[in-house]
Amino acid sequence: MRVRTIVVIGLVVTLIASIVVARRSGTAEVSGTMTSSVRDVRDRLEDVAEVSASRGEFDRALRSGGLFTQLLLDPTADDIRSVEPGPTTAVTSIRWTDDDTVELEMFTTGHTSRMTGFFGEQATNAFGCARLEAQVGRSASARAIRCGAVVRAVFGEPWVEVRPRP
Repeated sequence: MRVRTIVVIGLVVTLIASIVVARRSGTAEVSGTMTSSVRDVRDRLEDVAEVSASRGEFDRALRSGGLFTQLLLDPTADDIRSVEPGPTTAVTSIRWTDDDTVELEMFTTGHTSRMTGFFGEQATNAFGCARLEAQVGRSASARAIRCGAVVRAVFGEPWVEVRPRP
């Protein structure tokens, strides 16, 4: 009787653990569209860099919509939340370094609507951030980074932060 009880308890614990792991892993996967979003912004950054003749021209092109991506520069959490229907990919900062390299930070969910992630068992409740770099007339690069506090505040539970693979 004691062995049977231990086996049953073991099965119940295993079942509960597998449900928790399945639920958590289902929300923490990097979606292909998330990675594609980062690559698309990187490619557009490179296009703008290659046709720009100067730092000023490059900066103006970035700030006037040359990335075809929403710009929410230095936003607060409320700034991001107030955008309707909800941003799914946005550049949150543009900084220039001393060697004329532009650094952009962005976040993405890979969804067409920020609310998509909250519905359905197949939903991917994940968000990720990347830093992109480029110089006038040169190619661009992107790498995953940890999102800042503002972005993490916007995407609370059930969202999980992941690292896109640009």
